[in-house]
Amino acid sequence: MKIDHKKAKLIKKRTEHRYSSDSEDQKGSVRADLSYIDGMKIQSKIKEFTLTIDESDESGGNDNGPNPLSYFLTGACSCLMIQYLRLAIINEFNIKKLNITARGHFEMKVKGVFNKIIYDIYLISDEKPEKIKNIAGEAEDLCFIHNTLIKAGVKMETNLHLNGKLLIF
Repeated sequence: MKIDHKKAKLIKKRTEHRYSSDSEDQKGSVRADLSYIDGMKIQSKIKEFTLTIDESDESGGNDNGPNPLSYFLTGACSCLMIQYLRLAIINEFNIKKLNITARGHFEMKVKGVFNKIIYDIYLISDEKPEKIKNIAGEAEDLCFIHNTLIKAGVKMETNLHLNGKLLIF
């Protein structure tokens, strides 16, 4: 793993900040703007990036991109993987290879939910197993998505606007 020492300092500072007790200074947000294109195709703009979302042919789409559940699973998995990388950098240990396979099992019904997500993490490193186990636990503690799925009953709010006016439902 190649480490950029300038970035390592930033990563360490930001991670240490997350352990502080000043919760008012620890709030963040993300934003995604989605637009309907055609069929089941949607484009999402996140900063300067564009993502294409679609459904498979058998679900009524044209298979122009991953479906929403695939993005959900990718987001969850990549958040955890970033934490492994972050911890490797700030603890100065070498990861030779890191791959994660994520499988999500869900109920295909109205009000269905994911009922199980399985991560298979494949890590190659010279570090001792105990150190890797500690890092694994800490990575889960630092992962916003993992914590959201495990611990939090996320409050969901929908504001529906029809023709420029808020529609209460």
